[in-house]
Amino acid sequence: MQSVGSDQLLAETLHLCSRFLCFAHLFHGLCQFVESLLNPNQRFLAAFAHGSNAFCESSSLRFLYGKGGQLLFLHFHFGSQNLLIRNALQIPGHSELTEGENQPLRRIVLPAANTVSIIHREFVMVVMIAFAVSDQRCNPGVPCCVSVGVGLGGLLSASAAPIKRKGKSRLNLSLAAYSFRDYFDTATHRQNRPSEAQSITMHDFIDYCAEQGLAGAELTSYYLDQAINKADLLKLKRHAFLRGMAISGTAVGNTFTHGKGAKRDEQVAHVKKWVDNAAVMGSPHVRVFAGNANGLSLADAQRNCIEVLEEVGEYAGKQGVFLGIENHGGIVAEADSLLKIVEATKSKWVGINLDTGNFHTDDVYGDIARCVRYAVNVQLKVEIRPRGAKQKSPADIARLVGILRKGNYQGFVALEYEAATNPWTAVPQWLAKLKEAVNG
Repeated sequence: MQSVGSDQLLAETLHLCSRFLCFAHLFHGLCQFVESLLNPNQRFLAAFAHGSNAFCESSSLRFLYGKGGQLLFLHFHFGSQNLLIRNALQIPGHSELTEGENQPLRRIVLPAANTVSIIHREFVMVVMIAFAVSDQRCNPGVPCCVSVGVGLGGLLSASAAPIKRKGKSRLNLSLAAYSFRDYFDTATHRQNRPSEAQSITMHDFIDYCAEQGLAGAELTSYYLDQAINKADLLKLKRHAFLRGMAISGTAVGNTFTHGKGAKRDEQVAHVKKWVDNAAVMGSPHVRVFAGNANGLSLADAQRNCIEVLEEVGEYAGKQGVFLGIENHGGIVAEADSLLKIVEATKSKWVGINLDTGNFHTDDVYGDIARCVRYAVNVQLKVEIRPRGAKQKSPADIARLVGILRKGNYQGFVALEYEAATNPWTAVPQWLAKLKEAVNG
């Protein structure tokens, strides 16, 4: 551990307090800090961290227990700030000391398998953090830092807060290009187009959305040239702007459940590419998938997905682009698993792409309602199929709109038509019903 002067340590502690402490506990923590400095026999100074939604919205806590339940290290993370608290006990074969940026203490890097990450946003906890004040380096076997946790069990059940939106619900209507999936020549999947039907371009699709009086168009990546360049993306952006249209989002196909390795890297690179593309054409949102467990336990698959969402979410946030994980079967077929993943992902740029037709559960509408407050995009389907139903049935559009309003959703609602009737006939009819429900 590096030697840290008391003045520098004071500055770092005050910074920590300003970010993590509720005002009710700030004075208490500072008093303990001053007392520790004035006491020459006291090697540790303490500060209380009182977690709340206001101060811990994107923070995380990492800790590792050794044999006998001994706390080996405690790591707080808040945005780009890192603070590591570590005792001097060696962890053979598991530790590597590296210099952290702008940190008064050295950082320890441990394999992910030996750590537990807990996201805490909407809960109340008290954690005592102790720092070494001694000017001398610590000796092996002598604890230089001590961490005492109060109510750590509560951390395990902590969850992220839903998205908080001011004002009343606002629903902006859009249309997903997927609705005309059989009519794009650039489609990356097998099509079922009538032989006499003409193909359309994405420019044609934007024109169609404008003619339908919509606010936006969702440009699904499957129907754009996969080798599309910046110049072509800017042409789309210009075309949409001149038609008075917003590009409400795009969507990719991916799997985020792979463990570390080449397969994960490939998926991450693909999604980051389309984050870049979204940023160029002015799309604020990219729909992503989770994927299947592929032989993993649900917990392991969830953990992998969370890790990737955090990595890509951080990248997307720097571009001003949201990621919405869709309830698209696999490990997010059920609302509980979907919410667990989103709540555990420490990124303000990750939420739910809520597809109203993809829950095949006992209470489809109830599960949709549970997810609304985490939604960053909504894709509205015209059919639902509850658990046990042999066939799909028409969705209650008015009920769906009511659920979105009650959840105070504000953003785009993209009709994503996938029913059997020809979309050129059906889409205008369903858009009329959706407009009536929204305006009524």
